[in-house]
Amino acid sequence: MPNGIITLSKLGEKIVENYEFYAAFITPKDWKVVCNGKEIGQISGGNLLFLKEGSHFLLAGKRWEIVEFKNKIQTIIVKKAYGKKPIKFQGGSQNIHRTIHQKMLEIYENCYIPKYLSQASIPILEEGFENYKTYVKTNDSNILTVLEGTRIQNTIGLLFKYCGIDIEDGGIGYYSTCRKQELIKILKSINFSNLDKNSIIDLVDKSLKYKKKFDYLLPDNILNKAYEKQCLDFNGAKEFINNL
Repeated sequence: MPNGIITLSKLGEKIVENYEFYAAFITPKDWKVVCNGKEIGQISGGNLLFLKEGSHFLLAGKRWEIVEFKNKIQTIIVKKAYGKKPIKFQGGSQNIHRTIHQKMLEIYENCYIPKYLSQASIPILEEGFENYKTYVKTNDSNILTVLEGTRIQNTIGLLFKYCGIDIEDGGIGYYSTCRKQELIKILKSINFSNLDKNSIIDLVDKSLKYKKKFDYLLPDNILNKAYEKQCLDFNGAKEFINNL
């Protein structure tokens, strides 16, 4: 200013007036979901890590198939989906505790409907029972069930990547062209005593490690440690593998 006082310009004021400026966390952007030119809802941008073209997901109690991502306008083009292709049940980017996953496994294994479940959700759960029985429990299944909490599940997926195995996150575990017994054999061959955690975490795309607003400012070694603490559990993964 002419009197020597330093202040913000109009552009600076516009930046700091936004509620996101003072937040220490990242606010995921919502993406529009459009079918036949009509918006049918929105999903959090955090869920896009688990979705790709051709994926099926649930929105408003209906099954949809992703046709195209329009990144510039943050829009997902979908069409009504039919059939029994596995559904992505990702409800958000928050970590799920092991206790919740274990309860899910108990419900799947015993095929019982909790009394607290809403009537509208029962057909979805029954479809889950059918998928679990058909695609997961069979001896020649290509799906390895994990359900040990998000951090252990993330670690198992990363270990598969480290071993050069092409897998897909199926929500309750991992799908591969390999049979379940082959996947177990691969995991059991890992020598945890000589495991270089840093090299394994380096396999994760750097942008996916940014969990807090200013994480992009961290050096790689600190960023890896922060990511491990928030998203991974090597000791838990080792215990899970030993119990397979």
